[in-house]
Amino acid sequence: MEQMERLLKDVHYKPPTLSSFSGERLPCAGEVSFEVWVRKVERHLQRDTSEHLLYNQIMKSMKGPALTLFLLMSGDLNLSETRISMRSSFGSAEKGISLLQTLFFSTQSEDEDVASFSRRLQIALNLAITRGTHMDDREGTLSEVFWKGLRWSEIRL
Repeated sequence: MEQMERLLKDVHYKPPTLSSFSGERLPCAGEVSFEVWVRKVERHLQRDTSEHLLYNQIMKSMKGPALTLFLLMSGDLNLSETRISMRSSFGSAEKGISLLQTLFFSTQSEDEDVASFSRRLQIALNLAITRGTHMDDREGTLSEVFWKGLRWSEIRL
């Protein structure tokens, strides 16, 4: 009975969509980094998306070295194990504390507008936290790094 309910759920369920991921060092237009891609996969797994449906969408979203590695691994491992193996191949090796150090020394570049600088800091902080860095005052830290790193001193408080 449970299998029948799951089958009916799969039939009526709109498959998840995933952005393209190739595994290249610099993503091409329309592609996302491994960190963005794997976060979307994890979100679908948390929503109890059928592994079968998600597997098919993963296959459609991949190309290049990422697809080759996925095909080589996916026969022997379940989706969660494959994701962990892909992280070791395509994920950043930096630890959270190292990423946090980089964040604290970030400054706005010459060709970067304020909004882009702010987004870059938010992404860096989120990545440091997902890599195991504990942060009590996330917003305060982000604000401090933002104001300290602004290029134009006139804007600073």
